[in-house]
Amino acid sequence: MADTANFSDSTYFVNNPCDPASGNVDTDNDGITDICDDDDDNDGILDSDEGCIECNGDVFLNGDFENGPFPNSYTQVSETVVDGWLTTAPDNKIEIWKTGFSSVPSQTGSYHVEINSSHSAALYQRVCTRPGAQISWSVWHRGRSGVDVAVVKIGDSLSTASIQATMTTGKTNWVQYSGTYNVPTNQIITYFIFEAVSTANGNSTVGNFIDNIQIQEIVSATCLDTDNDGIPDSKDLDSDGDGCFDVLESGGIDANNDGILDGTGTSSTGTVTGSVGGYNGLTGEEIIAHQITVSTVPTSQTVLGGNSVTFSVGATADFATSYNNGTPIYNTSGNANAGLQYQWYLGNPNTGGIALSDNTTYNGSNTATLTINNNTGLNNQEFCVLVTHTSNECNEEVRSATLSLTENCSNGVDDDGDGMSDCDDPECKPQTPAAIILD
Repeated sequence: MADTANFSDSTYFVNNPCDPASGNVDTDNDGITDICDDDDDNDGILDSDEGCIECNGDVFLNGDFENGPFPNSYTQVSETVVDGWLTTAPDNKIEIWKTGFSSVPSQTGSYHVEINSSHSAALYQRVCTRPGAQISWSVWHRGRSGVDVAVVKIGDSLSTASIQATMTTGKTNWVQYSGTYNVPTNQIITYFIFEAVSTANGNSTVGNFIDNIQIQEIVSATCLDTDNDGIPDSKDLDSDGDGCFDVLESGGIDANNDGILDGTGTSSTGTVTGSVGGYNGLTGEEIIAHQITVSTVPTSQTVLGGNSVTFSVGATADFATSYNNGTPIYNTSGNANAGLQYQWYLGNPNTGGIALSDNTTYNGSNTATLTINNNTGLNNQEFCVLVTHTSNECNEEVRSATLSLTENCSNGVDDDGDGMSDCDDPECKPQTPAAIILD
């Protein structure tokens, strides 16, 4: 299981919160602050895919109803002109009172609202929340003509929200109701609902004042930190600490190997534009570190010309079972052997070597053991094996061995008829590579 760490981006809505001039953090320096950036490190993987939800909108607004409109006594207005708030009333009207009207002071500031406007209804806001966070909520309630009753509901929709508190309050004083709410997994939008139940006089159009509503995250959501290095995956270019950038392991293009998805610009939501291979989700390689260990290297050999010969390599592959401050811990040798891949080359693959394939000359070109059925013409040739793994784009191990050929002098062959065997005749040229046989 991956480790988690607590992270929280400071949210100060000064002018444009998405602008770094606001003071908010811009991890990737792309001109979009993290609270508005869907890809904080520009690695081509969305923060949400890397286990961290950012609240880029749907913030709680106008909890004290001081943003207008500003009636001299009271007014019923469309929900569209009241910042943040929506209503379930069929006429979509919200009723705002000025402090002191009808001898009712606001709990704070100069304005408050009456839930029972022209109908028994609910006032609510849809707020972006991060799964795993704990939210503190509070609201002040007051009856109008006597004891009014309303409920506080919180949940993922109007229909499924559950009651957090029942407010039963008389008309003489404001009473505060408060509590906490734990945001469930995968719930990124949460409804905070204040719903009328009954009024003192039974009139559904009169009653249930509320004011000074506060919604605050008091326990930060946990963002995934795979390698336990204190940096969440959404800001970590190598989430599993295996030395291979996430952008490569997810299939993106990073020609300059800086860990950032290549592209031509940045979108208004902080993603890389003009990119190739990015934003296709996770492959799984990004969050499971792998290593390859070569235990047995191919051995250079000297054999008779015209015969068969084999070269072998021994390798194991491991995936990390835990992480310590960014370092993968490999405790089970060979637990990832199934992903090992082999490719044999004539020559070094890093300097133009030719990839071999099975034919009449070669067998096992994609296995740990290469068999050369006929070595004629391959004197002093270098054979290399490239060992890779399906779950690590960067881990490559190259090992090599040299093939040398000798003649069989016991057969007394004398090609030029001068009475000396070819092995002893200085006029006979030693066996040299002829045409390299690839098929």
